[in-house]
Amino acid sequence: MTFFPFGLGDTVDATHPAVSANVLGGKGAGLVWMASQGVPVPPGFVIPVSVWADYDKAPKTTMKAIAKLLPEYLAKLDAHFGYLPLLSVRSGSRVSCPGMMDTILNVGLDATTQDSWCGRLGTECYANSLHRLVVMYGSVVKGIRRQELDSNLMSAMAAYTRETGEAEFPSALVQLLGAIEAVFKSWDNDRAKVYRKLHSIPREWGTAVTVQAMVFGNLNDQSGTGVLFTRNPDTGGALVTGEFLINAQGEDVVAGTRTPVPLEEMKAWNPAVYDELLNHVIGLENLKKDVQDVEFTVQDGKLYLLQTRTAKRSATAAMKIALDMHTQGLIDAKTAVSRVTIRQFDQAQMAHLDPKFTKPAAFTGIGASGGMVSGTPVFTKEDAINCKEPCILITAETTPDDIEGMHAAAGVITMVGGLTSHAAVVARGFDRACIVGVGQSVDAFKDVETVSMDGTTGRIWTEAVPIVGGQTNGLISAFSALVFEALGAVPVITAAPEGPLPEALLYLGAQVLNPEAAVQVIADTLKKVDRLYLDLTPATGSVEAEYLEIVAAHNPAQYVLDLLAMWVNKAALGKLVLIETNKTGLKTDLPVVRTATNLRDVVLAQTEVIANEVGMADPAMAKVLAWKKAEGVSVVSVGAYTAGSKSVVSVSQALQVLAEAEGGQ
Repeated sequence: MTFFPFGLGDTVDATHPAVSANVLGGKGAGLVWMASQGVPVPPGFVIPVSVWADYDKAPKTTMKAIAKLLPEYLAKLDAHFGYLPLLSVRSGSRVSCPGMMDTILNVGLDATTQDSWCGRLGTECYANSLHRLVVMYGSVVKGIRRQELDSNLMSAMAAYTRETGEAEFPSALVQLLGAIEAVFKSWDNDRAKVYRKLHSIPREWGTAVTVQAMVFGNLNDQSGTGVLFTRNPDTGGALVTGEFLINAQGEDVVAGTRTPVPLEEMKAWNPAVYDELLNHVIGLENLKKDVQDVEFTVQDGKLYLLQTRTAKRSATAAMKIALDMHTQGLIDAKTAVSRVTIRQFDQAQMAHLDPKFTKPAAFTGIGASGGMVSGTPVFTKEDAINCKEPCILITAETTPDDIEGMHAAAGVITMVGGLTSHAAVVARGFDRACIVGVGQSVDAFKDVETVSMDGTTGRIWTEAVPIVGGQTNGLISAFSALVFEALGAVPVITAAPEGPLPEALLYLGAQVLNPEAAVQVIADTLKKVDRLYLDLTPATGSVEAEYLEIVAAHNPAQYVLDLLAMWVNKAALGKLVLIETNKTGLKTDLPVVRTATNLRDVVLAQTEVIANEVGMADPAMAKVLAWKKAEGVSVVSVGAYTAGSKSVVSVSQALQVLAEAEGGQ
């Protein structure tokens, strides 16, 4: 059994597989990596996921082994500081599970350390920190109802003694061992199980434990804590955005129990620390080449970064960030496209408020996750789960226990909290509309039958509002073009596209039987496509076949070509390439790509070839395709995609092909 130190003078290769997120969890790997980059990180050590696996099989034996090893690493912390610091004990799976598992702060405050820590922190900060420890340790380790512990330090200590029967609060080492074991156990608490099920996270991944020296954002008015994103996780805007609280500890921000101030206000409070923070986090993004979610604390004017991880983001933000980072040269096209799932692509085209509707909102909060939804207001997770129609979950704040209700609801509204509160982060991960920090009482919504909310602007109406279509904007078009570029394919379309495309394959099907209308579609498409493959093979359903037999002498496809020559100017026609089967024999001056019916046709192709009727998956075909590609021959597969061909039906299909290719690597 080995722990992994960071910030303690140990030389660690942060790129080694042994310090990956799979071994140390995302949080631990991020801390080891940040420390290796010279980022100001409070030192500590990580208990790897393998120890959780040992604990899962033999809890008592594993805890004894941990107890035997801890003094070695505590001695390193003691040597680094000249005294043993208070500690935070946090969970960390290989993927982010925000708020699902347990954390305990200020571990180490006990009867023997009271005087020394009172002197270091001051009476007020000491009492505040001890109260937080009693609340967290009592609720997480001992299972005491948190409400019994929340009010103040004296009542919390009395409740702890009453509920546990222990005359004194545990010693520092007992606290640490109890906190470590509680983190292991929290991997199997109810909310963690639900989160894993919703996100298809295997139980066997387990969790690491990060033990880290405490820094105190609640020390004085020159201290504070905050959470930020290196880009806006809701809109994708390329500005550092986040929130900050003066004289507070980290859970005050993420729990949503206090409404923080925007990060920009930190500049007036301490401009030097603000500038240092931005320099560090922008540097982290450039090194990681992805948006970072960063937790930080300022202790008496000194900055510390506590965590960096890949940020969760809304569907629209995922698309914009991918495009922007590709444009900036941070990532290539395939990497950019891999950052957006098929589900996110579909959700980015979600409905929005009818612009003709101008009635003022009844309430306004902080837009935390985009989406325009209406529903019945509900006020508990149980009501959301049981509601048979779209509903909006409305609470003072959310906690990890509300996760099932948040998933069941169409939207979430909280009265307090900010952009980095539990409600905002989880709703964003679920792609649920979310508004936080409304500043009202929940009672204001109790007599309302319908609530409508715009998660982008933060507006709330106490009635149904007109909601229209999905987005068909430039963002969708630009991302679609990038998808096809990444795959080296062209989209198959049946009508003029919404936005410009470098290449497309237009399949008209039954529309060929109405040549005048078909020519109009082609002309409209040519305005938006730089290179257009044109497939004039008529649809061959029973009705179409009967019609074709009647008009066989006139050949509708030939009529379309003749009309094109008369109606469309030469510059536009220069973008066209005709796809023709060997059976049709159309007369045209357009460049023609002929359809291969056997392997010989592909072998003899000089520039481009249609290979739909040839076994693309055949090993011999794969070798021929590789050979022809080396000769500069490209293969178009109308309405499908296989390795080596160029055609794809839709963006979603292209995303699926890319995802499968990435999964197979």
